[in-house]
Amino acid sequence: MKNDLSPPYLCNLVPLPHHEIHSHNTQGSQNFQSILCRTSFYFNSFLPSVIRNWNDVPNDVKNNILYLSFKNSISTSCKVPFYYNCRSRLGQILHARLRLECSSLQCHLFNRNLVNNPYCRCGLVENAKHFLLFWKIYSHIRLRTIYLLPYVLSINKLLYGDPMLSQQQNTEIFLSVQEFIIQSKRYKT
Repeated sequence: MKNDLSPPYLCNLVPLPHHEIHSHNTQGSQNFQSILCRTSFYFNSFLPSVIRNWNDVPNDVKNNILYLSFKNSISTSCKVPFYYNCRSRLGQILHARLRLECSSLQCHLFNRNLVNNPYCRCGLVENAKHFLLFWKIYSHIRLRTIYLLPYVLSINKLLYGDPMLSQQQNTEIFLSVQEFIIQSKRYKT
């Protein structure tokens, strides 16, 4: 979009970089102006989040005009943990949906204005924490999967892993979570 390699309707959405707004030679002159967002939904949408990500990229990478070279520079700086891709494809997809808050949990649907309330059948907000750790209807599955793990559990550890643990330990956590998700049959496939 910055180099006009996208359709014009997308390129026109990109705000001006700081060096075109003022003549000060600052460290962030290559950065784009941030987009003002009134809601967190818009704040996390494509254009505002991409601009924030772009502004975090080192200037030597930003100035790289060759597409493949730029793509390689970006891909080496952003490593997806190995354990995100363990076991079955279905388990990976459902687990990623929980991480990205794009699942069919009531809270995720409510945040996207697809349902009228974020509550589950038990009357509590149905989010990833409630689903994975507390919803009583799945306690028997939780005992056979997640609660067998020898770690102190938190929702962040279950969704993203723990950098203080080894790859093997994080893989074990992710496999247990994916097994729980699949056994719960909460998601329609």
